[in-house]
Amino acid sequence: MGNFLDSVEWEILVKLVIAFATGALIGTEREKARLERKDENLADFPGVRSFGLMSILGALSICLTKFFPEAVTLIVLGSMLTISILILASFTLYRVYYAKEHGITTPIALALAYLLGVLVGAGLLLEAVATSIFVTFILAIKLTVERALRGITYKELLSALQIGIMVFLLGPFVLNQDLTDPIFHLVSFRTLYIFFVAILCISYLSYMVLKLRSSSGLEIVSFFGGLVNSEATTVSFTRLCFKSSLENITPVVSRGVIVANLAMISRNFFLVLLFFSLLKRGTPDIWYFSFLAFTTSLLTGYATIALVSPKKSRVKLEDMLESPLSYRIAFKACIVFLVVLTATALAVKHLGEVGVLAVGGIGGIASTTAVIFTILSLIERGSIEVSAGLAAILLSTATAVLNKFLYLKALKAPRVLFKDLGWRLVFTSIPLFLSSILLLYAL
Repeated sequence: MGNFLDSVEWEILVKLVIAFATGALIGTEREKARLERKDENLADFPGVRSFGLMSILGALSICLTKFFPEAVTLIVLGSMLTISILILASFTLYRVYYAKEHGITTPIALALAYLLGVLVGAGLLLEAVATSIFVTFILAIKLTVERALRGITYKELLSALQIGIMVFLLGPFVLNQDLTDPIFHLVSFRTLYIFFVAILCISYLSYMVLKLRSSSGLEIVSFFGGLVNSEATTVSFTRLCFKSSLENITPVVSRGVIVANLAMISRNFFLVLLFFSLLKRGTPDIWYFSFLAFTTSLLTGYATIALVSPKKSRVKLEDMLESPLSYRIAFKACIVFLVVLTATALAVKHLGEVGVLAVGGIGGIASTTAVIFTILSLIERGSIEVSAGLAAILLSTATAVLNKFLYLKALKAPRVLFKDLGWRLVFTSIPLFLSSILLLYAL
């Protein structure tokens, strides 16, 4: 008995079990898809067992070769491959001529199940399991993808392709260059390119989220709108006071504006966090202090809207959707970025770190994103101290929160909206202002 157990190839048995599991996972999804269609002609179509057995066949194609001489190995592999091809061919003919089904997804999935078995037989267990999970996921999201594609226009698809050209074709060429402006030698074209593409990508992604998830409520609209431009989102929501006939619309508008500001603060927090994780300049304590300031501001802002529970809104969101890819907005943002960068660099040269703080506070009114990219690029080059730069970023973010008063005033918003929204904006900005002042004392 002992000799018998010693002669058992346990490794092969384990591989066969794993091979069956990888194929059966794909078969489970195919079985579920067949059951949902409720078609009697599909009753004999492959499912859990068929896909699992196909993977076992692939695993055996590799495992059995070790028991044959090298001269016969190719014959064994060819025979097993021929068997699998015949199985796939017969199933495809049955599917096309008898069941009148012309899709090729299931035959391709069967072929992949065989290849997964080959991977398991070759000892690539992790790769086989990961591929099986990924293939099953791709098959399972078919309906979701179909719904998404129905809602995407050709113009939106073309916009995505344009972004792809800029990122994957122009990107490698631009990022490998280290060119600066010929006058001040301050503006890096690489940084400008990254800024331009980032604006376009965020704008497109936010547009698609607004379009596909607009029925989920104004909070999603305001959040993703605030990621791109919190000022534009504030204007859109303030106009609801004039367009909508809903009763008690003020809490709805206030909530939308605050959520847009929280999205803007989250975006700035992410940019600072990303910069720190990549370069790690300065002492960690100063960075952690700024992280705490952002977090406190986010919690404070959320607390101000958690006190309000507006009724379900039926505001139409179509008017808030614009072009999926606005080069005009991106170019304007780049111009603001260039102006802020040049002004900040000159202020640092002539006024020192006080100039950085002044530009940070004033620049936040126009574009806090431009200020942050400018400050971080100056920190990277060592032109300013980390503490001074972070203080300017916090001050710029606080100013960007409070600049909504200017837009409310320009739109002649109702006085009741000023009262309802004003204290929330002030409370949201207080942690940022206080943290900026404390960092100044640390200089």
